[in-house]
Amino acid sequence: MTDVNRRLRDADPLQHETAPSAEDRARMRRTILAASESEPVRSVRWGRAVAIAAAAVLVAGGGLMMNRQAAVRPSSETAAEPIAAPAPGARTQVQFSTPGGTRIVWTIDPSFHIKGTR
Repeated sequence: MTDVNRRLRDADPLQHETAPSAEDRARMRRTILAASESEPVRSVRWGRAVAIAAAAVLVAGGGLMMNRQAAVRPSSETAAEPIAAPAPGARTQVQFSTPGGTRIVWTIDPSFHIKGTR
């Protein structure tokens, strides 16, 4: 560790410079005090905030319009031919798929009757 410290001290460019004179220090102090006493510059950046707010409103409005149009206009899947009613007494299948991929198939038999023995 001392080797690294020694190398850093040897390579320090300010090691061989002299300290600033009293006149230079006073000039720097006056410059700093003058800058701190002056009125701060207030740069209002409303342009960026307005642009971001306008973009957010446009995106939200576009999403609402698309949602409303999707609710009014049927999709290509639901606009297919109407499903014909099954023949009387025929078995009917109802199929359902979950988002996870599980398929559920129900077979409905209209002639099925539960024989209860209570």
